[in-house]
Amino acid sequence: MRLARRLGRSYEIIFVLLTRAEFPDSGSVLADGEDAVHVLVRMPGLDWNCAHRLAALIRRERADLVHAHQHAAFLHSLMARLFY
Repeated sequence: MRLARRLGRSYEIIFVLLTRAEFPDSGSVLADGEDAVHVLVRMPGLDWNCAHRLAALIRRERADLVHAHQHAAFLHSLMARLFY
């Protein structure tokens, strides 16, 4: 988030939170009213359905760069690349 804030408005930034079903509302922590926050619920382990939904979101938003901050997000973004 610090990087996104430092980039300012020179880039359009969206946040995607991959959250477990037990924490569906954890995206509200990121919401600031300025940047888009998308919350994708994932099942424990590798969730191919979540990767497919992530790929669809990346395609729809026409993202040029995906930064994955944690292991699960990294693996799901790699899997999403298969559907992109």
